[in-house]
Amino acid sequence: LYQDNIGIFWIGTYNHGICFIDERIEKFEVHQRNPFDKKTLVNNNVVGFSEDSQGNLWIATDGGGISSFDTHTRMFTNKIQNSGISSKAVMDVLCDSKERIWVASWGGGIDLFDNSGKRIRNYQLEAFNRPGNIFCLMEDNNGNIWAGTGRNGLLVYEPENDRFKKIVDTTSKTQLTSDAFVMALYQDSENTLW
Repeated sequence: LYQDNIGIFWIGTYNHGICFIDERIEKFEVHQRNPFDKKTLVNNNVVGFSEDSQGNLWIATDGGGISSFDTHTRMFTNKIQNSGISSKAVMDVLCDSKERIWVASWGGGIDLFDNSGKRIRNYQLEAFNRPGNIFCLMEDNNGNIWAGTGRNGLLVYEPENDRFKKIVDTTSKTQLTSDAFVMALYQDSENTLW
């Protein structure tokens, strides 16, 4: 479930594409992949959304890659094709404040693209001795990029070293272990990361 900057709710489904609800005009609409039309959703297994500064919605699909939806023309563009993504099992997408697109995938680590869909680089997790299984991405209020992983805990991007660093908390009762599954990230109004 995702709410865009004008208040439309986008609902990702598995096998049934996208539903959106615009309460302002009382409209409910469904978008699905049509294999005979390249200007439709790339895959019907929708698992994540992010919005860029132009109001385009970037859609992560498990098995097909990334689609972009132009909210003005109401058309899909598949800018990031399977050949540019390290894994077809995309779990999340993030459009950051610097107009970059981060793609989290199962088994493929994190891919970084420019806003035209050209891949800049891939970040793997070999240094952590586990495959690059990434569930979620988030940019905090300070511009830091965070990644939640499967069995690699929580990561944060270090731009000065162009790498992701593992965060391990051994001070609290709950302890975020180095092999934790982190499936969702959220920053509240008091800047606490959950």
